[in-house]
Amino acid sequence: MRSSSRYLLLPLLGCFPAAPAAAEDRDTQLWTQTNATVALGKFNLGTQFIARAGDAANGFYQLQFGVDVEREIGGVTAGVGYSYVPSYEDGELTTREHRIRQQVSVPVGRLGRGEVAARLRLEQRWRDDGEDVKFRLRPRVTWTRPIGEKGLAVRLLHESFMNLNDTDWGQEARYDRMRNQVALRRDLAKGLTGEVGYLNQYIFQGERPDEVDHALTFAITLSR
Repeated sequence: MRSSSRYLLLPLLGCFPAAPAAAEDRDTQLWTQTNATVALGKFNLGTQFIARAGDAANGFYQLQFGVDVEREIGGVTAGVGYSYVPSYEDGELTTREHRIRQQVSVPVGRLGRGEVAARLRLEQRWRDDGEDVKFRLRPRVTWTRPIGEKGLAVRLLHESFMNLNDTDWGQEARYDRMRNQVALRRDLAKGLTGEVGYLNQYIFQGERPDEVDHALTFAITLSR
């Protein structure tokens, strides 16, 4: 990389804050995700299945079944979606959560030899063990650069999670967590993309010890 490109990357690296060193609870995890998107006229219909496992939960601790509808207008993509999220511990179901979301995605432009994109998501979440609805804001920025052979790219990601209100099921209004990821993405076939990466998640717990997760991530995306 040329020296000028290194300096261009400095503002982006500032979006990847280092996790505080005082974290006490750590977990090693595996995150998998399968996405499928089909074009329906001017709209795109997408589905997601996410499975997450960790040492602390002794296996799978969360599943997510989601669906989205999106439309691109003038380079800006707007969408709405819903996810059903059951959580587990030691193989036993602990909570059932429902999430409705609205989001807007925009291409920001080039930075060095890569492309920057941003997404802003607003979620409304409720669970079967409480009556309140939680509102959460999730700004995300990514930088993607093709490398090596055709169809291979590296992607950097930072996402922040901001709780906007308190709930009777234990959520507090505060900066909740951040995720930083580096991943390799490759076109496997026409309309089929695979990705493998490392994700660091830092969770701020208030008076309790903070948590940090080290996750190996895999994702498959099919587009038609």
